[in-house]
Amino acid sequence: MRLIAWLNNTYPEGFYKIFGQQLSILEQRTSLNRYVNKKLNGAVWVSEFCQLISLAFGLACLVSAGSLPQWLRYLLAVPLSYRVYEIFLFAINWFFTHPKPPRSYKRSLVGFLLNFGELVIYFAFGYFISGSVKDGTPWTAFYSSLRTAVTIGPTNFREECWYSVLILSLQIVVSYFLIVVVVASVVGTITNTQKK
Repeated sequence: MRLIAWLNNTYPEGFYKIFGQQLSILEQRTSLNRYVNKKLNGAVWVSEFCQLISLAFGLACLVSAGSLPQWLRYLLAVPLSYRVYEIFLFAINWFFTHPKPPRSYKRSLVGFLLNFGELVIYFAFGYFISGSVKDGTPWTAFYSSLRTAVTIGPTNFREECWYSVLILSLQIVVSYFLIVVVVASVVGTITNTQKK
């Protein structure tokens, strides 16, 4: 009985709220986007600008990946991997703990679509530098990444390599979670609009 009373007092709104709050704190402390936004006094355009720069950087990495030395490819994978982490934490924060409605649902939807495009490009880069795609071109890696993000699997994939399967699994988890967040936001918008 004491355990139940303690659980009721400690988690009156359930476990997920505390989990979400801890991830929200982690996202706020480790997000480069939030840091830049804070330094520029919370200007609305900062997030969009950071997304566009990040997307352009990822695309440039993917396009030039075939001509880069291997050590540079691995070095470039670090900021791209960080951005995947940042997008995933942002989506978790949005889903579990975002306290107020967005400034603009259309702006949020465009932001999520840009995030989705970033993920496709970043994972394509990961597929290419790890040799996960049998054909071995950046464009085949891009197609495999896009196909994984919108269906459930790549083409010409080296499933015998554990790191290839790890990259693939991460893409499925992050991309599908982002899709769930977008769908939930759109449904929430439609529901709120119909109530008014």
